[in-house]
Amino acid sequence: MDFQGLYVGEIAEQGMEFAKTGNPQIVLKAKVLSKVNKDGTYEAVPGAVERTIWMTLTENTVDFVARDLKACGFTGKPSQIQLDGDDPVSIIGNEVKLWAKQEKGLDGQPRERWSISTPRETRPVTPVSTTDASRIDAQFGDTFGDSAEATDTATPKRVGVPNL
Repeated sequence: MDFQGLYVGEIAEQGMEFAKTGNPQIVLKAKVLSKVNKDGTYEAVPGAVERTIWMTLTENTVDFVARDLKACGFTGKPSQIQLDGDDPVSIIGNEVKLWAKQEKGLDGQPRERWSISTPRETRPVTPVSTTDASRIDAQFGDTFGDSAEATDTATPKRVGVPNL
């Protein structure tokens, strides 16, 4: 099966180890339960499919790893991901959204890369100042046409859908 896209899974194993680079990494194994289709429906994944997610901890990745682990239901110190450690926090059995993509490995061969799927963060639009807007108009305005050519601006326009 060629895995690509959004899936639903269940955490089956968790732990921490050192990567070949010497950096610590969180390791999660997940049972892949279903594929989330583009229309929002779910399609069962047949068989006992299990995939591994490696999350290397560095100064540059720690915030991403913490966000992903939180999406899995984990909050705590990195050492608490180890079930045989002091004061462990188990996320085994937790349902998670998974993202799979195909990429080329270092050997040039295609391989799957799995990660935790988290919702995109939304932020409000930060408007530019009137002065900056005028400068942008002076630089690029001719490309967009004349506003006098615009028709009924009170009715929203839909691309590819006739206005009724």
